[in-house]
Amino acid sequence: GILPKSTECANMQKQFTLVMEELNALLPAMQKSVNQFLDWRRHVFIPEINRVYRVNAGCKLHVCATMNPSTYAGTHELTPDLADRFVEIDVPYPSPEMETDIIEHEGIDDKIFNGLVSIATETRAGYANNDLDVAISPRTMQKFCDVYRSYLANSDIKDRALELAAQHCLLSKYKVPTQKAQIQKRVYRTLGIKVAS
Repeated sequence: GILPKSTECANMQKQFTLVMEELNALLPAMQKSVNQFLDWRRHVFIPEINRVYRVNAGCKLHVCATMNPSTYAGTHELTPDLADRFVEIDVPYPSPEMETDIIEHEGIDDKIFNGLVSIATETRAGYANNDLDVAISPRTMQKFCDVYRSYLANSDIKDRALELAAQHCLLSKYKVPTQKAQIQKRVYRTLGIKVAS
């Protein structure tokens, strides 16, 4: 598993960083199994092979974890004991300027991309106010750009590329009819296109 392997890497390299992504996707019982690795014991015991893995003296193993809010589908609350083993840092969405640098949007008209940034920013505010169930993430924005370029390259649907990208990448994120209607209005107001649900 990843925990024993990380200790071996730390011992070999003298310093190693383990990043555990989406930590709260672990079921609570699995979260408990990580505790001994992150507390004063600093080891992991594998009973099936009766072996303890630990970082040697003079070696360092840095453990970081990422997670989405526990309100996201497929996530769980962190157990209090596991949460206690980390220092939590809230990372907000990037600013519109940062997203312009982050999202690969070459070949997409600035007006369209800036409209996408505006829609994403508005959905994040809607999510924060509990008006929307989903906020458009940078990952979704990148998907929109990739899909839009792909549709533009297809001569059969080139004329509907923007509409289809908005429908498949933005509107499809929303299941509640009133929320879908909000996104349709935002897309029309911002990008000037009507998107069918």
